[in-house]
Amino acid sequence: MGRGLFRNAWLWLAVAAGFALQTAVIYLPGLQRAFGTVALGAGDWLLCAGVAFTVVIAREAGKSLVAQRRPAQAS
Repeated sequence: MGRGLFRNAWLWLAVAAGFALQTAVIYLPGLQRAFGTVALGAGDWLLCAGVAFTVVIAREAGKSLVAQRRPAQAS
């Protein structure tokens, strides 16, 4: 199969399916009524992406701090 990020096809299928189902709940009128949701505008999507991206920033900052505290290993 692929390498690195694209190695696990089942994981990518699950991510795509999850995204499709969430989008359906947000935009299909019958599902909006059932789940009590409303359609999101571009600003709402940007806010969601920005908040979600803070997790990436925090995780990378944490890894950087750990790497700085770890003593240099001799080669």
